[in-house]
Amino acid sequence: YSTVIAIKLKQTAGVDVQVSPNPFAEKVVVRFSSLTNQKATVRFVNVAGQVVLSKQVPVNKGFNNLSISQLNQLPAGNYLVNVIADNKLVGSQKIIKQ
Repeated sequence: YSTVIAIKLKQTAGVDVQVSPNPFAEKVVVRFSSLTNQKATVRFVNVAGQVVLSKQVPVNKGFNNLSISQLNQLPAGNYLVNVIADNKLVGSQKIIKQ
C-alpha cells in the first residue's frame, strides 16, 4: 500500500458547466460560474462534430444561468454542450435529446 495524497484541482478558466435536464426535449438550462465579466459562446455539437447551435452570451462574474429553448427541431441523439470564453473551451457536458 502507498501513502494517500490529497489533490486540490485549481479552477483554471473560472467556468464550471452544468446542463439540465438530461435527457432534454425542448429546452435546457446552462448553469456556470465565472471569475470575470466576459463574453462566452455556448455551442451544441452533434456526434459528427458539427456545431448545430451557437449562441454568444454576456457572462457576469459569479453565477450565470442561461435558458436555451426551441430545441425541438434538433433530432434525437447525443450532443456535447461547450462553453467557450477567450477562444478557449472552458467547460463541456454531454447531453441527450429525447
